[in-house]
Amino acid sequence: VLWRNILEVYVCLCGDKTESEVREAIRNGSTTVDDLKEELDVSTGCGTCLGYVERILKEELTSFSLKTG
Repeated sequence: VLWRNILEVYVCLCGDKTESEVREAIRNGSTTVDDLKEELDVSTGCGTCLGYVERILKEELTSFSLKTG
């Protein structure tokens, strides 16, 4: 993909992944950082994004558990 929405926030530059891609993967069943590493190749290069990936994962899983009660 040569063009992406200019407003996208990149989470992982090494893996070329955006926040929306990470959130979508979590909503589709990824429940651990290892799942996201395998599915999206995030945090497998320099590792700088690991904290951000963990925060997004926690937010999404918390949101899911609140919705399902």
